[in-house]
Amino acid sequence: MTFFIYIKRMLKHPYIILLLLCLPVLAFIFKGFAAKTEGAKVGIYTKAQAAELIEYLQNNNDVFTFVTYSSEDEMKRDVETQILECGFILPENIADVENISIICGKGYASVLSEVTKEAVFAAILKVYGDKAALRFAQKSNININDENFEKAYQKYAEETAASITFEEIGQGKTSAAKKRDIPLCAAAAVLICASLIGAGFYANDKKHGIRFGLEKSVGASVAVFALSAMAAFVLLGKNVDVPRFLIFCVGVFGCGLILSLFIKNEKTAWLFMPAVLVLVFMFDIVGISAVVPALGIVDKLLLSHYLLYENTVRLAVFSAILCGLGIGVNKIF
Repeated sequence: MTFFIYIKRMLKHPYIILLLLCLPVLAFIFKGFAAKTEGAKVGIYTKAQAAELIEYLQNNNDVFTFVTYSSEDEMKRDVETQILECGFILPENIADVENISIICGKGYASVLSEVTKEAVFAAILKVYGDKAALRFAQKSNININDENFEKAYQKYAEETAASITFEEIGQGKTSAAKKRDIPLCAAAAVLICASLIGAGFYANDKKHGIRFGLEKSVGASVAVFALSAMAAFVLLGKNVDVPRFLIFCVGVFGCGLILSLFIKNEKTAWLFMPAVLVLVFMFDIVGISAVVPALGIVDKLLLSHYLLYENTVRLAVFSAILCGLGIGVNKIF
């Protein structure tokens, strides 16, 4: 019953209501941003007929929308005004791939520029691969006597398996940075802040002689903010490993109990929150420990880092340790 009393009391505070709405609102904004980047447009201006290439691009790519232009200047303007992600100017002889000009913008989706290049060049090699190969051979003074070069090339392309070579760069922070999950990271930071809010509520009650229980106060705060996070994930259409997320919540509960030793009132709890946000941002999103290896020890002390990058077993062990320590400390003090 005390647990629900704390929930009811928290929901009467306007600033807590605002914080609870924060994650769903951010999810809505993030979803709109993602939708824009997914629908990036790429311009194609050709100095010669390239119907086959355009058809191939439009029918074999779900990531970009390819728009054809009859005016080079018009396409350049659309790149400059960020209507287009990139613009490609194809020469009269499209097989001269080295003469293709690329105009890339600096808009919200400019990080996709390299991907657009790969998509366009892959399509050109698919449609004009034989002509490009013959053109290259002629420019390199390679004597080709086969009059049926196109058929020979097609036979070679069909019978020879394509291969891609990847450079091994090792594991660790480089691979971790690639799989960072910003929505999950934001939820982790907010939940840790929620445990501080619960500890702050209890500290204020303790001052007034009310001792409902620290565990119930922290647990109630973590529970309502966990529901807010789940609502945000639903809005994003994000699949979340629920058991793993609940294990993290257990760890957050333990964090709140431990940090309560340093929280004497509600204001102190709010002073801790910027530090939590900075730590999560710097180490879990920016990955500063990859730049300064000596700071790697901090990663091992951040519960949010275990949620984002460590396996479930390690997350469960660390959460259990924090929860056990929190309950033990609460009984002692």
